Amino acid sequence: MALTAGAPVRVIETPPQRRERLMRLDVEVLSESDDASADVVIDATGSADSMARAFARARLGGRVVWVGILQGTGFPLLHSLAQRPQSWPVLCCR
Repeated sequence: MALTAGAPVRVIETPPQRRERLMRLDVEVLSESDDASADVVIDATGSADSMARAFARARLGGRVVWVGILQGTGFPLLHSLAQRPQSWPVLCCR
């Protein structure tokens, strides 16, 4: 949807075959995160570490979307919210 709206899309992806497919879609593909912030960060890894880092990648007032299931973690990722100086509204869906 972002591409069809003309918005720039950046993706962090390491496997070469996935990177190739994304580059065909005219998406900027990174092998690792840089310091740039984004309006919307979508983390679909299911990795608690990556999901926690998603907040650092979102600009102030930006949105973070988690797609994935964490097994047996409770929900320690909310600790990431407490580390941010600004308040974050939280909307959870199941």
